[in-house]
This record gives sequence, C-alpha cells and structure tokens, in this order.
Amino acid sequence: MKTDFWKEGVAIQPNFLSAAECERHCQSVLALDRAVGLPLIERQVRERSLRYKVVDGRIIAEAIPEIDDLSNRVQAAIDHTCGPGLTPMEDTLAARNINVTPPGGEYRWHYDRNAVTAIIYLNEVPGGETEIFPNFRLLFRGGRQQRLQQRLDSLIRLRAVRRLFGHQRLVEPHQGTLLIMRGKTTLHSVRAVLGTEDRISVVLSYDFPGQDLQRNALNDYLYSSSTPTEGDPNYSA
Repeated sequence: MKTDFWKEGVAIQPNFLSAAECERHCQSVLALDRAVGLPLIERQVRERSLRYKVVDGRIIAEAIPEIDDLSNRVQAAIDHTCGPGLTPMEDTLAARNINVTPPGGEYRWHYDRNAVTAIIYLNEVPGGETEIFPNFRLLFRGGRQQRLQQRLDSLIRLRAVRRLFGHQRLVEPHQGTLLIMRGKTTLHSVRAVLGTEDRISVVLSYDFPGQDLQRNALNDYLYSSSTPTEGDPNYSA
C-alpha cells in the first residue's frame, strides 16, 4: 500500500470519522464562526477563484478542542499509507487548518508546498468536490528554479493541457472520509459549493523533517483577509 500511494498519488479512506464525531466538530466550528466571525478570504483568479473562511493553526483548538487526538489518528493513517518519516509541517499557522467554504465558495487550482496533505470531510454538501490530477507536475529542485517552475506550472494548469495529459479524479465531500494526497505533485482545487450550507473540512499538512516550508507571503494570501502582495505567493518567500 505504501508503494501504491507514492505511485498513485492519492488514497481515500471512507468512514475515518463517525457521523457523530463529524457533527460534533461541525457544530463547534460553526459556533466559533458565530462568536468571532472567521475571516472570509477572497482572491480573484482566472477560471477558479479562492473564496472561503479559514481557521488557521493558531486558533484551531478553539474550533476543535480534540484536535491533538485527531491529529494523532491522522498521523497513524499517514504512517500506514505513506510509510514512516513524515511529520506535521513545521509552520504552526499552516500545518493544521479548517476550511469553511460557503455556498458559492471555491478554491483555486494550486499545488501544496508540502509532501503530503490530508483532508477530512466533516459534512456533505452539493458540489464542493475536490478535483485532483495526481502526480501531474514536473518539479524542479532548488530555489533558483522558482521562475521556471512558475512558468511550467502555469502551462500545466491550462484546461486543455489537463484534459490532454492529466488523469482527473473527483472526490466528493462525503462525511467522515479521509483523503490523503501528494501535495507538491498533485494539482488540485475545490469546485463551487452549491446549496445553502457551508462545506467544512480539516486540512493537515505533512513533510519530511528539515524542510523549510515557511512562506510568509503565501500565509498572508491564504489566512489573512488583508490585500495580498502582487504576484503568485506560491513562488515567493
């Protein structure tokens, strides 16, 4: 299974959490939103934009008090699926998040900065599918290749290129399902949420120890409602 994961780029585990656990976590997240008003992040991007609310790693325990226990359970699933060695990303803000996507909200096409990403769907809504193209990237090594990497990624993200050369998978947000995917090499986004309810998911990020994944511009872009700097923050410090 470990070899299959790195080859396939994705693994799905239904019923990772029970319905009762999911409902408890959802109600806790929604209560926090009502109490403090989670920031609505809106970034206009061609084809599919970024519009969602987020609970970042600094306050995630306020939304899910059992987050440490939940993280340990996901770590065990990561070790079983991917093999040993992966640890939570060394960026408190980004390592553990909750995404709350309102009706009409969506999440842009992107690659993650980390090796493996785990997503737990806490509820079911119409739409809101995670659209993924596993292992669909030519990855250059080293920071000196950032500009070349950005140009190549922009080309690969084109709809025509995805249709011709990619293998699309759609993961519906079924309650309690755990999705594990290769973050750096899997092109992915979230389709628009339909209906009248928020789509709520927990996102946990993992990498191998010693990786410098701190991206201040990217963190501001993803977790702050302030105006972002120009350019794509995926390719800046």
